[in-house]
Amino acid sequence: SKKIGNIVSALAFAARDGHWPELLPSLTQMAASEDTVMAERGLIVLSQVPPLLQPALTSGIRQLAPLYSNAMNHPDGAVRSAALKAVVSYLEECGRARETRELQPLLPQMLSVVVRAVGEDEKRAQAGLDQMIDLTAEHARFFRPNVGEVVQAVVQMAMTETLEASTRQLALDLLVELSEKAPGMMKKVPNFVDQAVAVSLSLMVNDLDPNMDVEKWAAQDPKGDGGDESEEEDEG
Repeated sequence: SKKIGNIVSALAFAARDGHWPELLPSLTQMAASEDTVMAERGLIVLSQVPPLLQPALTSGIRQLAPLYSNAMNHPDGAVRSAALKAVVSYLEECGRARETRELQPLLPQMLSVVVRAVGEDEKRAQAGLDQMIDLTAEHARFFRPNVGEVVQAVVQMAMTETLEASTRQLALDLLVELSEKAPGMMKKVPNFVDQAVAVSLSLMVNDLDPNMDVEKWAAQDPKGDGGDESEEEDEG
């Protein structure tokens, strides 16, 4: 919201000059609040400050990890989604892979946030998949410890015909991004290629007319000139 944006701008200005040492403790206190709205707002702000507070976040990540973990298990979907965004925002600012390892144990919960959102609010699920794709672009090997579970969950989303086409496409995009950024890692996932091909084919035929006469379509001349050529040959 506009108010949150104003708050973030004010906090960013103060944090940039290093004149607000209470900033991070205040945000973590908000994020840990039993008040759902307060917790969500605290996490939203936490997701927007990593570029400015990364040194402080990195030094305190062991204390923040339990906070993120609890928030991703919150009964409210908005809080869970805000927590996922905060985690991804932190990880994206990490310059080296080793800086991400403190949060690797949270990967199953991160995946769970997206999976639960699929059944509750697809827009949140789509946002979560988008964030996972962005994270893959920066740190694909972050997924290594649980890559098999990630693939299974994402394939299931992509193959679920009752989901929105955009949700299924984002699921496929995540598989593609993982393949492009960490091909060696993906080769080790059992049956990954077969699953990826199945997902691709499923989405390719998703928009076909269900009433189409497949036999008639298959019998058509791919050149588009029907049986004229054979008739001309007979005449000749």
